[in-house]
Amino acid sequence: EDERLQHRIVFMFELIEFDGEDPLTWTPALDDRWLSHSIDRHEKGVLAFNAGRFRLASERFRRAANLLNVGIAWHLRDVSFNRGKPAPADFLISATPLEQMHESSFVAVAGSGNVLTALGLIHKCWLGASQCEFALGRYEVVGRYSEAVLCTDPENSHALLGRASALSALGYGEKAMEDVKRVLAREPRHKDALQLLRELELARSLKNEASEGEGEEIDAVLTDEFEAMRARLEYARVVDDGAKAEEALADLAGAFPRLNARRLAALHLRRLLAALEAAPPGGSAVAQMLARELLADATRLD
Repeated sequence: EDERLQHRIVFMFELIEFDGEDPLTWTPALDDRWLSHSIDRHEKGVLAFNAGRFRLASERFRRAANLLNVGIAWHLRDVSFNRGKPAPADFLISATPLEQMHESSFVAVAGSGNVLTALGLIHKCWLGASQCEFALGRYEVVGRYSEAVLCTDPENSHALLGRASALSALGYGEKAMEDVKRVLAREPRHKDALQLLRELELARSLKNEASEGEGEEIDAVLTDEFEAMRARLEYARVVDDGAKAEEALADLAGAFPRLNARRLAALHLRRLLAALEAAPPGGSAVAQMLARELLADATRLD
């Protein structure tokens, strides 16, 4: 077979100049230019998502959200200064990511207006990015984007269901169900939540059935093993062979910890052991002693 060498080519680009304005130079922070630029980025992200270009769409959503994060942080700092109120220390040093702030941290300072408009757009961007990452199979990232929304809107249904879908895909069905039930507690007829709940309940049911099936399979294997030992003991008793009885009883003693009361009763071992103790094959004292000890173990199982 022909083997072809594979080579990786790395291209490095350096940005020399660009046409247009740098949004971070626009003042005041969060004026209409910030919002219109971010809305444009969001709309281009939606177009990329609809075209199946999930990585590109996720990047556009992420950049728009990050720009608004910076704008909100700068805006809050400026508003705090203008009102003569001390701004949080984080704002004096750098822009604080929105997901590290609680709603009360900025609504009380900034009121409504562009801040809340920006917040709503950020939520749309993070939720859009979450959908992109889910399509790409990067479920841990889906969870992070969903939680970024939940930090400032703890009951956001889309974010809760996004996180639930990610948890389900990662195998955390019970945790996923908690998020779904939070949505249904407020919106009992939420179509997507009801669908996801049905899927989670079905997955849990199938998992339980699989576990029961594995348990039954293990029971069958153990039953076959002990049935074989019982047959060996019966044979040693019939032919009155003390050596064979000793060997079979020693094997039974080694396997005895895997027995439970139900299996013991099903195999009728107690009666056989009592007969071997009363009349050991070949008059074997060793077989008699082993049978007595196993009878004592059987009594403790009860």
